[in-house]
Amino acid sequence: MGIILSGGPSSVYDKDAPLANKKVFELGIPVLGICYGLQFMVYALGGKVRLRPARIRTREVEIQQRDSQLFQGLPKLLAVWMSHGDSAKSCLRAFG
Repeated sequence: MGIILSGGPSSVYDKDAPLANKKVFELGIPVLGICYGLQFMVYALGGKVRLRPARIRTREVEIQQRDSQLFQGLPKLLAVWMSHGDSAKSCLRAFG
């Protein structure tokens, strides 16, 4: 069991950005952030999210953590579509 914080076109710096409760990170279960969800995780945990003037669009990602249960049975390359504008630059807290 875990929680997925998914994507969307918002920036964590938007006045009306959808923000989850930070207590989600204290539940003792895995939390996966996808696109905006990852940016929120980095922002909420004290990291840096970089504002980008142009939207990023890609159609393929490579799974690096092949030994994780989360990615078991998935191919190494996945076709995806992302349209977020910001990027997670750094995070002060390590994820296990």
